[in-house]
Amino acid sequence: MRAEEKAETEAKARAEAEKTGVETRGEAEKQAKVEARSKARAEERARLEAEARLRAEREAKSRDEEKINVSRVAIPAIEEATIAEYQQGEKAEAKSKTEIIGISGKRGTCECCGKKGVPKDKLLKIDSGQLFCPNCLHALRSSGVS
Repeated sequence: MRAEEKAETEAKARAEAEKTGVETRGEAEKQAKVEARSKARAEERARLEAEARLRAEREAKSRDEEKINVSRVAIPAIEEATIAEYQQGEKAEAKSKTEIIGISGKRGTCECCGKKGVPKDKLLKIDSGQLFCPNCLHALRSSGVS
């Protein structure tokens, strides 16, 4: 009987080893599947993050280009408006301070110093309406009175 017992023990040992091998193989396969799913998730996460970074970079570039385009239009317009405003102010200031009397060969009298024979094209009318010769006008401007 010993041989039968021995054969039976060997068969049980083989069955047990086979069962353990199958279980171990099954667990290894499960572990491999879990790892494959984890790797796939990690790759998907990395892909989504790369897409988000790319999208953010494109949006930032678009905003920068929009600002540049606005500047290209706005700056010249502001410059033109500023120049026009400045020129208007200069014209208004010059007109309010003096008005040149018509150019001709005629002569007139300075209403400030009384000098006679001043060419009419050299006489200037100030805000009050008086005609001033260049010397009186210079003295008036030098005194700080406008």
